[in-house]
Amino acid sequence: MRYSKRVYLCLSGLVAAVLSGVIVRDIYVDWVVEGKPLWTTVLENSFPLALAGSIFLAGYWLYRNRERLYLASVVRWQLLSGLGTLTLALLVVGVQLIQGEIKPYLLMTQIAIGGTAAGSFVGYASAQQEQTTQAAQRERDRAEALFQNASAEIVDVSATGTDVRIRRANDAFRSAFSAPSTGDRLSAVAAHDESAVARIRDHVLDGEPLEETVTVDTADGTRHYQLRVVPFGEDSAYLLYSDVTELQEVRAELEETVAELEASNERLEDFAYIASHDLQEPLRTVSRYAELVAEDYGDDLDEMGRKYLDTVVTGAERMSSMVNGLLDYSRVTTRGDEMSEVDTAAVVDEVVTDLQVLAEENGGTITVESLPTVTADRDQLWQVFQNLIKNALQHSGDDPVEVTVSGTETAEGCRFTVADDGDGIDPYIEDEIFKIFKSGRNYQTESEARGIGLAVVERIVDRHDGDIRVESEEGKGSTFIFTIPE
Repeated sequence: MRYSKRVYLCLSGLVAAVLSGVIVRDIYVDWVVEGKPLWTTVLENSFPLALAGSIFLAGYWLYRNRERLYLASVVRWQLLSGLGTLTLALLVVGVQLIQGEIKPYLLMTQIAIGGTAAGSFVGYASAQQEQTTQAAQRERDRAEALFQNASAEIVDVSATGTDVRIRRANDAFRSAFSAPSTGDRLSAVAAHDESAVARIRDHVLDGEPLEETVTVDTADGTRHYQLRVVPFGEDSAYLLYSDVTELQEVRAELEETVAELEASNERLEDFAYIASHDLQEPLRTVSRYAELVAEDYGDDLDEMGRKYLDTVVTGAERMSSMVNGLLDYSRVTTRGDEMSEVDTAAVVDEVVTDLQVLAEENGGTITVESLPTVTADRDQLWQVFQNLIKNALQHSGDDPVEVTVSGTETAEGCRFTVADDGDGIDPYIEDEIFKIFKSGRNYQTESEARGIGLAVVERIVDRHDGDIRVESEEGKGSTFIFTIPE
């Protein structure tokens, strides 16, 4: 049961009063009843009387200056020691009375033995207490060294219902805020606004940690700090200020740079779209007039003239195809739809249906294995599979090609593969094929390949935060592997 400090003080006073009463009675008997000189009886009992008085004074001092734990522990030891010594004395006297002879020297010796044994226990407890005190002091010294020498600005505060006051601050805090060691209100030193001080006070009183970024006016100007509130006790906390001003400035510069880059990219994409769109009209004019020349004057041209005319028509068609590819490339980020759950199997089935004629013309077959559902832009996912499968069919070489489409779910997301057993890709250009206006078989083929399809594929996969790569061995086919995260 836990008693109050007042109860323990009363017990200590009672013990001192009982012992003092016995001593005073002995003085009275010796002086008044037996007629002994007063000075001798006072001298005889002065030391025990002083000890009894010190017992009460010690209890009162602990009551006024220490926590309940100290007073309770001392009073318990007083009672145990007093009762133990009294019990030992009564036991010895009782045994000697039974024996019919009182032996004062033996009584004193046995009481001394009891006191020595009690002193041993008290000494052991004191040693343990001293060892604990030394360990606690070492921890306090270590904590104080960390507190004072930390690079962060640290302040020890106490909170009341209306304010937060500084109890002590480390050198870094005093230097940064030109603050005294103790006493001032936090808002007066660190120039927090009222709402910030209120949040700090509430978290200190509630014992809840807090971490936030605050802006404070200091002697060096406005600074940004990462503030951490670390509560301890009932109304106390450490406030740790980490200066993040430079980090904030770098972050702001980076955000500004990113915004400028995004704006620049948007302007470039708009330019590519407009330029590509505007190029279509002169290309159509070239193609149309070349066709008119062929129709009206074809019979008047010799073989070389017709060859030149065919070259013009072919070049215009190829240029038109490249312009369309550039339009597709520029639209990946600007014309994309929102992400949604997509049935990949249904998308690939549509692609296979659209490419069926091309597959028959090239003697190819397309095998579709199990495919997972994925969160993506459906139209762009269709475009990825269409480009990869069409690329495999068009670059199959002279022999029939077999294209296999498959997909699996992994820890990173959904992993898809489009594999063929065609001619494969020269290993020296594997890193180049995803660049715009590059082709899988060589840098600019004589085929209808625009050199943009794989660049568009990579751009779409990148928009989905995925990655794409190719594994190939010349003469043994290629496998395109791309991953779309969950």
